[in-house]
Amino acid sequence: MLRAKLHNLNALPNTHLIKCPFVFKDFSNIDYIYIKSNAPAKNILNKTVVSQKLNIVGIVESKVGNLYKVKTVFNSNFVADCFIINNGNYYRSIFKGSQNKPKIEFLNTRSIIQKNDQVVTSGLIGNIPPNINVGTIEKIYEVRGFYKIALVKIDKTFLNDSFVYVVN
Repeated sequence: MLRAKLHNLNALPNTHLIKCPFVFKDFSNIDYIYIKSNAPAKNILNKTVVSQKLNIVGIVESKVGNLYKVKTVFNSNFVADCFIINNGNYYRSIFKGSQNKPKIEFLNTRSIIQKNDQVVTSGLIGNIPPNINVGTIEKIYEVRGFYKIALVKIDKTFLNDSFVYVVN
């Protein structure tokens, strides 16, 4: 099984965090937030955004005027390759965002997971670095014996903060 250093983004070579204030364009829609940064666009676009607690917030999608648009984990089009960690074993899965029921899909039925297991990014597919906390398992369903789906509890406390970090 794969092993990882959790919550230690500085363990990644050439990684640093860019502190950015953020705002909502529409407080009723948390699918997107908008961040402000003076850093060059190459250091911001398509990068991962994390909270002050180093939980994943989303991915910088585009530049809109003097702000950057961030697709959050609450967006139904947000997808990340992940691991669920249970007793030192890592089970690969796909995280799909949602405001109401973010979830893990396509878990092998032999995956031994349980409530409160930690979910972290794998770093194996896409631009999202490994070992960023996504959340914890809240509930598990088996789909006709073919695969499992697990609902994920996400830390929403960053919504009360005034800034986030871009992982560069």
